Amino acid sequence: MDNKDLNKMVVARIQYLRHQRKMSQDQLSELSDLPIKYINRIENFKTGFTIATLDKIIQALGVNYQQFFDFGSEINVKDDDPTFEIKKLLSLVHDLETTTDKLKHTLKE
Repeated sequence: MDNKDLNKMVVARIQYLRHQRKMSQDQLSELSDLPIKYINRIENFKTGFTIATLDKIIQALGVNYQQFFDFGSEINVKDDDPTFEIKKLLSLVHDLETTTDKLKHTLKE
């Protein structure tokens, strides 16, 4: 396996876990504290990423390293995982605040 194949597997795993959690790129961006454009470029193989960036993404996805790198396994999302649910709710609140701010700005003009 070369680096290109490993990169494809890692990106596929990010996408799989994000979709499994019904998480948008925007939500992953918020939870990982990475720009949305960067998440999009990673998932579309337009840029590479560092181990530190991957660490932020893994944490935001709510899995540990062993779960993330076990490429052959499926991870069941626990509906009762309070940490993951709290992070997701905080992301939604942030999205709502951003939308509200944009609306207020538009109405002022």
